[in-house]
Formats: sequence, C-alpha cells, structure tokens
Amino acid sequence: MNCSGRAPNPGATITSSDLDNDGIPNDWEIINGFNPTDPADAAADADGDGLSNLQEYLAGTNPRDPRSVLRADVRVNSSGGLVLTFTAVANRSYTIEFRDSLVPAAWQKLTDISPAASDRVLQLPITTATSSRFFRIVLNSPP
Repeated sequence: MNCSGRAPNPGATITSSDLDNDGIPNDWEIINGFNPTDPADAAADADGDGLSNLQEYLAGTNPRDPRSVLRADVRVNSSGGLVLTFTAVANRSYTIEFRDSLVPAAWQKLTDISPAASDRVLQLPITTATSSRFFRIVLNSPP
C-alpha cells in the first residue's frame, strides 16, 4: 500500500451523517470526490483495484490509488519459511484467520492485530504441517 497518495488524514474518525445511506459518511465522500447524495458510488471502484469505494472506506485505504488496497501475500523468506505480509492501516485492528481446506469449514484464529498510530507492514511467520493453508484478514470494526 502506498500511503503517500492517500486523502488528507485517512485514519481520522469521520462522524458526519450519511445522506444517501450507502454506509459511507458524507465527509469521506466529499474528501474523496464522491457525491454524498448518490448511493451508487459506494459500489463503484474508482481506482480499479477490485475493492468498492465502501470497502476502501472500511479498510482505511485510498479509493483513488490502486496501490492502496488491503491485500496479503504469502511468500517464502530467506530461511525457507513462509511469511504472510500485509500493510495494516493506522487505527484499524484485524484478525488473521486460516483453514486447511476450501470445503466449508470453520475459520480458525491465527492472531489478532491491535491498532497502531501509523500504517505499518506486518510480516507474520506461518508454521504449518499441511501442504495447503488458506488465510483471510478480518477487519474489525472501523473507527
């Protein structure tokens, strides 16, 4: 995530009303160039990164920057182990969950990530005895 191109003070709590009832506060829509009376813009993807404007608001990412997106990578580190890497946005908390099959099964908690004052890249070592594992990042209640 490239944070340098984000809207002013993206981690701030916005407490304005939501005229169009699309789940995005009016102030955030105005700051990011959307129409606070048009509910259709919540489902739009202004930067083409695969996340809707509503999802960008909830994640704390910039809806005008395709590099600013909540996404994780699992890679092999220099010692041959696996590392899950993602950028945690300021003032947001997350839960990392996993399961070993795509067949419907309960997700299990790997760890919780507490909020911090600034964006940071997290690298979580992955230890598993299975040949495949699936991960997801759960965004806990946004501010």
